[in-house]
Amino acid sequence: KIISSFHVNFGANIEKTFFEKMIIFFIISYSSLFSNKMIFLTRGQKNNLKKYSLFKKFFLKKSTVINNFIDKKIILQKKNKFNNNLLFVGRYTPIKGFQDLLKVSKQLKNISFNFIGEGKFNVNQRNITNYGKIQNKNILEYYDQNSIFILPSYTEAFPIVILEAMARGLVILVSDIPGMREIVKDGRNGYLFQSGDTEKMKELILYLKDNPKEIKRISRNNLKDIHKFTAEKQVPKYIKVYREILRENKNKK
Repeated sequence: KIISSFHVNFGANIEKTFFEKMIIFFIISYSSLFSNKMIFLTRGQKNNLKKYSLFKKFFLKKSTVINNFIDKKIILQKKNKFNNNLLFVGRYTPIKGFQDLLKVSKQLKNISFNFIGEGKFNVNQRNITNYGKIQNKNILEYYDQNSIFILPSYTEAFPIVILEAMARGLVILVSDIPGMREIVKDGRNGYLFQSGDTEKMKELILYLKDNPKEIKRISRNNLKDIHKFTAEKQVPKYIKVYREILRENKNKK
């Protein structure tokens, strides 16, 4: 029995070569035909990958959506310290919007930009701190030193870092790409902007800087809403899928 789980979005919103498209067509079509179940992280991811299947009837019949999740033990009861500091967690690559964020940081010299991740970082700027790669067991303290989390990616499936930031009461600023609006409700959990729109990013950051009550309001919302994305909520959905497949196998015998 085959259960296919998709944790990438194969570059949604990113221009692809003919060769890249053919590889994706093969992967998705093969999975549609031979998998007993296909698990996606968001409806947006599922809809994006559906167009690459040559067997859409099988794709739709076998597909289900199960969100990413975190351990509820990391969820704060209440965030007490607030500031205007921004945190980015991810690879220092164009696809993560790294260069876009650097551009914004140069225009907002009075805002502290903090980076955690891997990749080349040849920047010497007073309002920027590069922490590099941080072990998971230590990363929560870095979330707690900031009030705003930003991820200006050009494509994502369902980044765990968004859930970690919500669990620590940060406001979320993220690109409006497939699946993200299923996690981040604009105006409730944070704000969405178009990938590459550095002016909108700048506008949102300044708005939050001038409205500290808004940061606190969204922080409270996130500490409530994150409970939808705990292991206790999502793991039973995986168990249900596996039991269904095992039951089908037993009945055929």
